[in-house]
Amino acid sequence: MRIIEHTANIGPQDIGDCSAEKHLWWRHGTKPGDRLVVGFEAPAAGTYNVVGRFVTSGDYGIVRLAINGAVAAESLDLYSRRVQVTDELPLGTYELAAGENRLEVEVIGANPAAKPDYMFGLDYLRLEQVGGE
Repeated sequence: MRIIEHTANIGPQDIGDCSAEKHLWWRHGTKPGDRLVVGFEAPAAGTYNVVGRFVTSGDYGIVRLAINGAVAAESLDLYSRRVQVTDELPLGTYELAAGENRLEVEVIGANPAAKPDYMFGLDYLRLEQVGGE
């Protein structure tokens, strides 16, 4: 994945339950209205189901997700009492270009129980080609 646009700090954080024992961690200074745009690769042009796996914690925010400009999750609450990795979450079916596509993340708020640091964690995106081999 390639980081295209961001505010605040971003980088890897070690978490043993993540797929590569790290996740992409957007942190320290994120606030409502801030955006993160990450490029991800599709192996060929076509229709894909996109699923994501995220990290939750007591100081993570509520985000809106879009893929190539189309809303994938209007309001994804990443609050939990402890650091944990989500199950895979379906984000929808999209026409993707061969090569780089975009995941857009916008902070829209925080769960009332959360420490309002509005952080975000992405373990991975997985693409399943529809009707492909």
